[in-house]
Parts: sequence; C-alpha cells; structure tokens
Amino acid sequence: MMIEEFGPRVASVWNHLRTTTRSLVERAWKSSGGGSVMQIPQPTPYDPRADHELSQLLAALDEHTIEAGLPPGDASREARRLADACANVLTQQTQSAEVFAQLIRRAHQRNDYARIDALAVKDGEKVVAAISLDPRGVGDIRSQAPPKKKPGSDPDELAPPVHAVAVSSDGYALRFSLESFAEPSTRSGRRYARPAEGGEIVNVSRLTGGEVLIAATAEGRGILCMADEVNYLSGPGKGVILIKLRDEDRVLGAIASSGDRDLLTVETTRGAEQTISTAKYEVTGRGGKGRELLQRGQFTRVLWPTPEAPPPLSGSS
Repeated sequence: MMIEEFGPRVASVWNHLRTTTRSLVERAWKSSGGGSVMQIPQPTPYDPRADHELSQLLAALDEHTIEAGLPPGDASREARRLADACANVLTQQTQSAEVFAQLIRRAHQRNDYARIDALAVKDGEKVVAAISLDPRGVGDIRSQAPPKKKPGSDPDELAPPVHAVAVSSDGYALRFSLESFAEPSTRSGRRYARPAEGGEIVNVSRLTGGEVLIAATAEGRGILCMADEVNYLSGPGKGVILIKLRDEDRVLGAIASSGDRDLLTVETTRGAEQTISTAKYEVTGRGGKGRELLQRGQFTRVLWPTPEAPPPLSGSS
C-alpha cells in the first residue's frame, strides 16, 4: 500500500515526518489489528515535535477517510487502520492538552467509548473533561486573592471570574481555580479534588457566573441549583453535598447550564432518552434529595453531545 493512495494532504504530511516519528507510527501500523491499543515499548523516542507531527497526520487521515466519504476497499481500510495506529501512539505518549482534546473529539464522533477509556492518565483514572485555557478564549482565571490572605476570610471571595466546578458520583461538588493548570505539568497532572473512598469525579465544567448546576442519579432523581451555592475551595478537597443519595444510588453526570437550551440528556433502562433543563424543572437549593424525574425504571448513563470545535480565536494563525 502506497501512502500516495491516501491523498495528497496525507502524502505531504507523511513526507515531512522525521525518520524517528515515521518509524514509530509504522511499527504501530504493522502491529495494529483488532482495534486495541498497542503497548509501545519504553523507552521510545518521543518529543513535542512528534506530538505535532502525529496530530497533523491524524487530522489528515481523518479528513481523507471521513469527509471524503471513501467507499469500502483496501485503501479506505488501510487509511483507517493507519489513523487508528496514529491515535494509539498519541493516546499513550502525548502530554498535550490540545492533542487530548483532539483524541476525545475523535472518539466521541465515532461513539468509541473504549477509546475514551484508553485515554486514562493512569490505572483507575479517566478523562472526564477537557477545557481550553488559551487566554484569548478562556477569560480571566486569575485568583482574586490579595497578596496575603486575611485569617478567617471567605474562600468564595478568592474565586476568579472564570473557574470550574466538579461533581462526584457520591453526590458531592466543589468549585476550584483553573489558574494553576495554565502551566504545563507532569504526566500525572495536578490534583483538584479528593473524593471520598468509592467516589469518583463524573464531570468538570467551566463557570463564568450565573450557571445552574444540573445533576442526575441512577435511581432517576435529579437536582438543579445555582452553581455558586457550591463552596469554592482553595485546595483539593471533598466539597459539599450537592444531592443526598440513597445507599445504592449514585450521580451519573452533571452539567453547568447557562440557559434553557443547555440540556443534560440521560438514557433510561427502557432505552428511551430524557432531557433535564431549566426550561422543564425548577431551580432549588443544593443539599436536598432532589426531585423524582422517572417513575419507572432507572437512568443508565448520560448521553454526552459531540464536542463542537471552538471558533477561531483572534490572533491565531
């Protein structure tokens, strides 16, 4: 199979790959088969430039196989297999938030939830959200704290105009600053929450002010409350009770809604879809048992929409 058969853009990107990057993706391509993530031997030559090269190659391959609408055949199968091999390498090696976002969007477009799971940063952890911190688009994430914090001051006074809220499966929530995440970290990342044993973060959303937090549980209950009712923490913590749960219940997901058109969509045990929004339900205070949203059956999962590509930023090339 010749690379030229995948189109001029793919061929151009391929021909500009460095030898080490080309060898890396060729090994992954030859080893790929059943769609599983190939384990790359360590140490493997890899650097930020390889990130950029493989990200461009993956974008070119996806454009060739999806947007061009190739008919089934050897060329289309091989192009898809090469794209998956490229995604495998990036999944295991990248430390770029932009590349992670590219991989998550790609997996969502294909409803490939196994691929999303493979984006775990380490065993037992999964990517639950991706937020761009480009200063041209994110807004002001700088802390409002004075140089020296006064004893006994309210942590909410420290909240930047733009920050984030996290919701855990055991019904807790917290708000936290995004400021420290603007700087590159190690592969293990930076901690922003400390859920209780058995709990896990199910959603992280950006806040700019005035949002309503909407959460749904497996037993068909939900809650809508103002996001600013959730405590702002200056460091990683458990947070405060968002919704009181029964022993066997758990929060499936949550969103920060900025208007009636923002929907939290859930699937029921009968296979139906149900939407939760401020247009349908009243906003109450946090910390209660929520409201019954489903009389028969349960909610099985949150149906997340495909992430939309952000508009071009001013000053971008």
